[in-house]
Amino acid sequence: VVATSVVTFASSFSRTMPQSKQNSTAAAALNNSQLGSEDEADGPEHQTTGNFAEDYRALCAESESFCGTVRTVTAAPDLPVVPPKAISPTAPSAEDGEGEATEPSEPPTPSIKTSEARPKEYFDPSVELVVAKDDSEVKAMHVVGWRIPESSFQALLWTVKGYISAGHPCLTTLHFASAGLTDSMVTTLASTLRRVSTISTLNIHSNPPLAPLVLSGLLATDAFVGPSPLITLSVRFCEVSDAGATEIASELRKNFTLQSLSLFGNKLTDEGGTRLASALRINRTLKVLDIGHNAVGDATMAEFELALTEFPLNHDEIIARRRLLLIAAGVDDGPSDEHGDSRSGMRNTIMSRKSSKSDLRKGGKGANSPPKKGAKGKGAKDKKTPAPEEEKEPPSSPLIDPEPRRGERGQLFINGSWVLNCFNISRNNLTVEGLESLLRIALYQATHCAASDTEDPPTVLQGLVSVGYQQRGPIADADDVVKQLDDIFRARDPRYVPPPAEEAAAATE
Repeated sequence: VVATSVVTFASSFSRTMPQSKQNSTAAAALNNSQLGSEDEADGPEHQTTGNFAEDYRALCAESESFCGTVRTVTAAPDLPVVPPKAISPTAPSAEDGEGEATEPSEPPTPSIKTSEARPKEYFDPSVELVVAKDDSEVKAMHVVGWRIPESSFQALLWTVKGYISAGHPCLTTLHFASAGLTDSMVTTLASTLRRVSTISTLNIHSNPPLAPLVLSGLLATDAFVGPSPLITLSVRFCEVSDAGATEIASELRKNFTLQSLSLFGNKLTDEGGTRLASALRINRTLKVLDIGHNAVGDATMAEFELALTEFPLNHDEIIARRRLLLIAAGVDDGPSDEHGDSRSGMRNTIMSRKSSKSDLRKGGKGANSPPKKGAKGKGAKDKKTPAPEEEKEPPSSPLIDPEPRRGERGQLFINGSWVLNCFNISRNNLTVEGLESLLRIALYQATHCAASDTEDPPTVLQGLVSVGYQQRGPIADADDVVKQLDDIFRARDPRYVPPPAEEAAAATE
């Protein structure tokens, strides 16, 4: 009885301990371990077996960390979309009795109460594993109801890494909502994601503010490991500032795997919003962008107008375009500076050619002059001829537009991104000028989509399909613009179902 009381008290006390004290009591086996390092000697002694729950409990026991409750939830299968049926009340019959109406053909949907949908155990500190109904493979993992200590977080990442390494690639989603993640924890998480390369969805919303470089590290490419595997990233309500948005935009210019980014409910202004918009000049893989409930304004929308229609190349982009064209032609392989300027490499090549020509004119040995027959020296021994290097394929970049448009002042214009389909900029500080920029985007894309259908073969262009642009309050003199936007995006949104009156009017016409 005494032993049971001690265990119960220790378990309850570990839940109420501050996070700093829980981390200090954790063993050094998992504390501050680099999950991305190739040296497995720093890892835990427990060898993962592929059973997620057992491995996680064993690793927490090894590091003396609180593991919470591990529970399994069955994922609901994808149901086919069935149109709702109209329920028409029927008149009472003699068989049903007087004053009693016949029951409707379909029972009404019962109201779901909070106590029934989420029992008390749901709010206990726990790790929730989502599995398919017909399979025991873990497909998603949720940390629910607690600020996870760093030692438990590292044990969880070791479990994820071991589970995927054991031949379970179905685990693709991680949710750490309101989990109290710190900079060091997110850095370790980013390193782990690049190692396992199967996690495509990450949700870290409602966590404390993170350093800008730490946040952008989730999208960064490691020179030794590879790019980030994330396809969907949600950073909602994490107090992301303009500095964080700037770092994310810098990585978006080099990241070509992310397709969905949510920065809803942060602290972005026009400084960070314009940086995100300018990143779409280069990034052509992002399909969903949510920057709603921030403080961006008309300047951000004007930058999006350039990135989503057509834009003139600036100085840095022109230099980068020249370098890419030279690489594609096999002329320049020299180093380049931070702006993509390859003039230093070209200068070195020209100077080396001039020096070799001058040596040949003087009768001396040039850099490429063949040695005399019978000459012996340090280099007279037979050497293996190095295999010819494979030709480098030119990087796919929108800057290499085969048909750029030349402006009146000699500027080069290239087409913007047609990949972005869903865009949310609602609950911001847009005025009628910002909505007019959005209208010009919609009209430009609608015109070019109609023109592409007449081509042979037709060019696949889609552009914006679903857009959220409702602001916090009414906008003066914006009724006509809003009406035009509603008409355009209703026709383009595949989810929009017109009411029966509109269907009847369309059929009559």
